[in-house]
Amino acid sequence: MAAVESYREIIASSAKPGYFAQAQLELAYFGLGDALRGQRHFGEAALAYEKAAGTRNVGPELKIRSLLAAGECHDMEGERELAVRDYQAAIDAGPNTSRADTARKRLRNPFRES
Repeated sequence: MAAVESYREIIASSAKPGYFAQAQLELAYFGLGDALRGQRHFGEAALAYEKAAGTRNVGPELKIRSLLAAGECHDMEGERELAVRDYQAAIDAGPNTSRADTARKRLRNPFRES
């Protein structure tokens, strides 16, 4: 859980005025999501991915990737309505991408880790 704590520390430090010249919080939130997902804390991971997707300067690729990952985590928690919302948002953010194709598959069949 050291990685999780490190990401949380970075995110907390970014709230301090002038601490980072140009914080890229979307990357910190995405990393936090990955670290939490790896520890099987799917609910917290989904929230971190959603924060990454909702960050002001997030690029389209990371936004789509984050929403897809959030949906998968919600599916793992049995939160199908939240998963569907994230999958649809991923499709809306980049309808002509391979990740949007994956999101469409997840709409039809809930994600299950293999």
